[in-house]
Amino acid sequence: MHYIEIVIRPLSDWMTPWQADTLFGHLAWSIRYEEGEQALKEWFDAYDEGGEPPIILSDGFVGRWLPRPMLPPVRRPDKPLLELEEAIEAKKRKSLRWIDRDALIQGRYDDLDSLSDKGEPRESVVHHNVISRYSHRSLNEDGLYAVEQYGLPEEETTISIYARVKDDRELERLKFHMERAGLVGFGKRKSVGMGRFEVEEYIARDAWFNRPDADAHMWLSHGVPAPHDPVHGCYRIDTKYGKLGDGLATSGNPFKRPFTRLVPGSVFTGSNAHRNWSGRMLQNLAPAHPEVVQYAFALTLPLTVGEDRLAQMDFRFAGGF
Repeated sequence: MHYIEIVIRPLSDWMTPWQADTLFGHLAWSIRYEEGEQALKEWFDAYDEGGEPPIILSDGFVGRWLPRPMLPPVRRPDKPLLELEEAIEAKKRKSLRWIDRDALIQGRYDDLDSLSDKGEPRESVVHHNVISRYSHRSLNEDGLYAVEQYGLPEEETTISIYARVKDDRELERLKFHMERAGLVGFGKRKSVGMGRFEVEEYIARDAWFNRPDADAHMWLSHGVPAPHDPVHGCYRIDTKYGKLGDGLATSGNPFKRPFTRLVPGSVFTGSNAHRNWSGRMLQNLAPAHPEVVQYAFALTLPLTVGEDRLAQMDFRFAGGF
């Protein structure tokens, strides 16, 4: 078993969020093209419920930032009120969604100085011309349209993806197809250069995930719990409106049915340390292609949150994004 950090350096802006299911889709298409249809089928079969998943991916995170864990507040003993300036600063930081990963690994979940908004990608709106098919010039009316794209914020140069890999064979497969995906591009508009990246390095992170003292675990991916996954915790949800990719993107109906999923930062009780993953594959989401499966597994990071917080984490819902 390997736990690794894949450090990538974007070579262009991107239009699709770095989410685990999209990353998995790029790996799957690369396996289909490079290894063949039968190899892809055997790979998917290994994800059947009850089996040992070959590769579990996290979402991609900017630099050293990880999602702030969704935890109930610690009950504090009576103490003097904060000074006004301290209270204002604490309120500002309370809404920040990102935490320095060193603080997270060390269990400093309430360290205000380790919270930031620097984990958010830089957003920009780019305008393009609409070209007339008759004159081959831009239209005089309604001749512009806008698209959103993303890049790295200032001072950040990399994105990190974390992975649980079953064995050496799957590790080599992951490296090969991840590097191939960087050449092709990630997400929307990769045909015009969006989403290109290069893999900078692979870093072993076994110590982060082998935590015998853990009493909870945090999701590092968007995903859907399996029936046997823990249910006591703090979490947020969103709805995914997916589309088919690559070779199926131009099929008659490329749209998938929407589904609800948990977001990174969701925390559940129980260490989950015997495997460090949750979630499952979803089926029957693509009406035009019933054979298509939806990756909804999540890599989970062990945490030690303490008895006080564990006692409060009973079917808590932290609200939606």
